Amino acid sequence: MTLLLLLLLVTLLDSSSACSCNGLTLPGGRGECRTLYKGRPFCYVNKDDCSDEVQSTTTYLYWSFSACLSKDSSCPLLEPSFDSIATCSSPLSCSYGRECCCGQCGGSKLADCDPSEGAWYISHTDRCFAGCPADVQSNGCKGEYQIYAGEEDCCSSDFAPARCCHTPASEGDEIYEFCS
Repeated sequence: MTLLLLLLLVTLLDSSSACSCNGLTLPGGRGECRTLYKGRPFCYVNKDDCSDEVQSTTTYLYWSFSACLSKDSSCPLLEPSFDSIATCSSPLSCSYGRECCCGQCGGSKLADCDPSEGAWYISHTDRCFAGCPADVQSNGCKGEYQIYAGEEDCCSSDFAPARCCHTPASEGDEIYEFCS
């Protein structure tokens, strides 16, 4: 019986090792282990990262209690402004807001507390700045692009407002895209 409990504990600890908060907060500071749900702190996580994750009523979001087990929740509930007085006793980074890109969501702003300066430094994450990694299909096209009849040298999309094209590539090749 003891061996079974030990095995269960090891399995639970192993499955939660990749389980972590993704930095996303919703209005009012919800998430990042700063607020409670059913009396316990929770945070938003990436899909399939935590064994106890639950799909949120907010589209594309998942949350977990277990991600908060090792999370420092001393960040302010609401995002500090650049002129807020910082009261942290050690350096602290806090995520706020919501930004989703490439199927992953996280905070849109990062607030860093510097105790020696007594100040907050606010920066935007710009998580979508570099775009998504190109997933090259077997036909040499990335993502949701396809080769239309008569256009063998162009992987095309039908995204509005412009039609975009890139030359077919192999895995790892740089993809050059142009839109008309």
